[in-house]
Amino acid sequence: MFNMMNKFGVLAQGGGVDRLYGVDANYHNNHELDIETFAVLNTLAATGSPSGIGGAFGKLFACNEGNDVNYELDKDSLLILNTVSVSPDYNPQGIGGTKDGLYNCTDYLEKLYELNDDLLVINSGDPQNTPPSGIGGTKDRSYYCEIGSLKNYEFNSDTFVILNSANASTYPSGIGGTKDRLFGCNLTSSNINYEMDLDTFVILNSATSSYTYPKGIGGGIF
Repeated sequence: MFNMMNKFGVLAQGGGVDRLYGVDANYHNNHELDIETFAVLNTLAATGSPSGIGGAFGKLFACNEGNDVNYELDKDSLLILNTVSVSPDYNPQGIGGTKDGLYNCTDYLEKLYELNDDLLVINSGDPQNTPPSGIGGTKDRSYYCEIGSLKNYEFNSDTFVILNSANASTYPSGIGGTKDRLFGCNLTSSNINYEMDLDTFVILNSATSSYTYPKGIGGGIF
């Protein structure tokens, strides 16, 4: 397998298996999901109020708006491996990234952040319109969503400059991807998880969530 070092000195993956995860903000659970049907494969109760989940660097990360923390999870058991507290007004709303970049967003501060694999902030940018509700990416493309403006965005991973945007056909509460597939979720009355086109954000496949409050979605190559 071919590997190369990314900018943080972490081995970037040359292969692996796509895995997808979701957050239930009502019953406070983290889930692993079937990537085709969105059926729940594994569940573990989260501490506090989970608000986002996604992968980067071959690792799985999540955030919690109730406890104002970002953390790393074991990708199989969903147990917490590492926790970093953030300020009380940070209120993390989403987390996820590319193969070599991790991103986090907040609604109170209305900011987008780049984190290293120790969950420390190394760069920041501003959302386009309203507070961001989710953030994540595929292998090499970065995205975030705004539930207030009903929009999805693709952004430059280094500068946070918007590269593409489109109105969402639903209320986007989370966005994230795997190697080359993009997913989203909706926490309003429709409560759906869905796959989107990488360029147009058109919904390609969707299913009513088997849990009641899908707040975040994302995955990675593990």
